[in-house]
Amino acid sequence: WILTGAGCLCNIFKLGSQGVHMTENHSLCFYGGSGCGKTTQIGYFADYIRRTTGKQTRLIHTGDGGWDPIQAYIDAGVIDICNVAGSTTPVAALIKLRRGWWPGVNAEGKPVLQAPTEETWSKVGAYAIEGLTGWGQLIMNHFHRVGPSLSQDPSYKFEEAGEVFYGGNMTYYGLIQDLLHDAVRGFSALPVSRTMWTALEATGAEDRSTIYGPDILGRKAVGRSPAWFGVMLHGEMYTVNEPTSTPDPITLQSFVPRVRR
Repeated sequence: WILTGAGCLCNIFKLGSQGVHMTENHSLCFYGGSGCGKTTQIGYFADYIRRTTGKQTRLIHTGDGGWDPIQAYIDAGVIDICNVAGSTTPVAALIKLRRGWWPGVNAEGKPVLQAPTEETWSKVGAYAIEGLTGWGQLIMNHFHRVGPSLSQDPSYKFEEAGEVFYGGNMTYYGLIQDLLHDAVRGFSALPVSRTMWTALEATGAEDRSTIYGPDILGRKAVGRSPAWFGVMLHGEMYTVNEPTSTPDPITLQSFVPRVRR
């Protein structure tokens, strides 16, 4: 799926009829290690949506890693970004966003999430969510702050100078995985052309074998989550040796290592 060459990131959205074939589940997930180009691919994705539909892409960002590689697309209005990193109610925010709600200003001039209208979908052609890993950690951090009692109480409570931190338990992991699965299905059901998620890479276990997949809190989710998406893409990084006219003064080698994606 990811072609490499000339030391550049491959634009997977230039592959056309020989590239990404979307199914009825029009969501895709691009996962990989830090630095493999996930955010850059969101820029390519948004440009593809602009060229094929003339519409804008909404980007929901959890704050991890930043968005410098696609700032030009944001400045040009190709991408409309919603940064949820500072949300104090991330569960409610996720549920509303996957129903098409978006930041706006109410009659009192206060920022709020507002429900979509028919006009919304004449302007919005796609969603990009960065990403699965960030949303899971954002919700888990919220649980550590408020200590909800689900079918189990928090495993511990730590207090210092008026600050409280609660320990997690297995029910937190289960709820977060269910919320993320519901979000993937919800965004995919919105009346847009495509939905793109990103995630870091993790290892899990299945039938006593090590498997790779998107990093979602809980090892069991690594093997299950690929079935949530219509297309699953994996980004890789590797090192090649490039010839150089000036040998290294210490190693005397006539090449330098370069990272390829």
